[in-house]
Amino acid sequence: MNTKNTAYFEVLQAYHGRQFYQFSGQRPHEFTGYPADMAAPEDFIQALAAQQTEKSAKLLDTMLTYLSRYQLLPDNETIINELIIAIWEHPCPAYAKLREKIRPKAGELLKGRTSVPVESSPMQIDNTERTFRWLP
Repeated sequence: MNTKNTAYFEVLQAYHGRQFYQFSGQRPHEFTGYPADMAAPEDFIQALAAQQTEKSAKLLDTMLTYLSRYQLLPDNETIINELIIAIWEHPCPAYAKLREKIRPKAGELLKGRTSVPVESSPMQIDNTERTFRWLP
């Protein structure tokens, strides 16, 4: 049973089709008045990746394919990198194939970050008893 809230997927899908690729490069705090500039592409990517469904996986895959060929979008490389990181940071069965596809680039992008993989064993905690003596 999928416990993710997918109620907004249709909204995200519509935004992708109508607004996402029309981003002017101006960030929200530099609002230009154009609807495409009301949110940064990174905000949309994070919202979409959080869906963790087969439908969102398909849309993310479409974006990966299309963005690499779409040179008119300002900050294209930054947006692609954000897309890769968002997919990597939302592991789920629906994203398994995407994660294999982006593994080399994700490793390169996340190399400088310190993190503990979820799959790793718990940290070893030294709980050895010690005797302390106080000097008079």
